[in-house]
Amino acid sequence: MVRTGVDGRIEHLIAYMGTMPFVGAAYALRLGLLRTMAILIGYAGILELGQNFFPGRHSAVFDFAASSFGVIAGAIAFQLVYAVLRDTPIGRELRRANLPSR
Repeated sequence: MVRTGVDGRIEHLIAYMGTMPFVGAAYALRLGLLRTMAILIGYAGILELGQNFFPGRHSAVFDFAASSFGVIAGAIAFQLVYAVLRDTPIGRELRRANLPSR
């Protein structure tokens, strides 16, 4: 397995922190940010528990905690960026793209 040389928990944090803005842009305006965070944290938990079924892999509570913290940090970053961009063409397009289809 290819590793970066950085601690695995930091890799988890960075991965989920980078994922949350994309998931937030796609779903947070429709589902709400807290629901979107819960879905992504649940996904992290399922992936962590799934490691128990593969030889040589093991799940760890601290890895799950790092992933969850990455989701929370990414959600905070998404909310801050969205607050700044809300009244710009980018923010208006993001809101328009998240309206229900007719």
